[in-house]
Amino acid sequence: MSARFFVYFCEYASILAYVMAVQVERKTEKDGVWIRLAKDWLLLLWLSSLGWIWEMLYGFFFFQRFSKSGFLSLPICPIYGFTIVGFFYLMGVPQGGRYALKFVKSVFWRYIIYAFVAFLIPTLSELFVGFFFHGIWGVRLWNYSALPLNVL
Repeated sequence: MSARFFVYFCEYASILAYVMAVQVERKTEKDGVWIRLAKDWLLLLWLSSLGWIWEMLYGFFFFQRFSKSGFLSLPICPIYGFTIVGFFYLMGVPQGGRYALKFVKSVFWRYIIYAFVAFLIPTLSELFVGFFFHGIWGVRLWNYSALPLNVL
């Protein structure tokens, strides 16, 4: 299993877990918008910490070493949290959906499109954040130079 596939799988699994949790919670939730935003912010921090833990475990089990992950001193990788919570705000859940998902009648194709976008958005967010940090501050957050199709 390659490193990229492992990261994509973890991001996709986190997105699905978040969507399922939100779908169950929002059906019974009577909180106001600020309470929901506070809960989403806490979830963002939790998912960012979970992403950091995933990366540390991946480095330990596949490379037998812990690596310094990210640019923060805190044990979080904000790109995971922002991507997953942002994906939910952008796409919603497969049953209701937002934007293009509203026009897809077939449940099967709705899930296929949802899964494709769930892989595409984290990839693009990592690419744009990588370009931003490299262009503005000259910092390389990720080094995939040994892998084919590397653009950074």
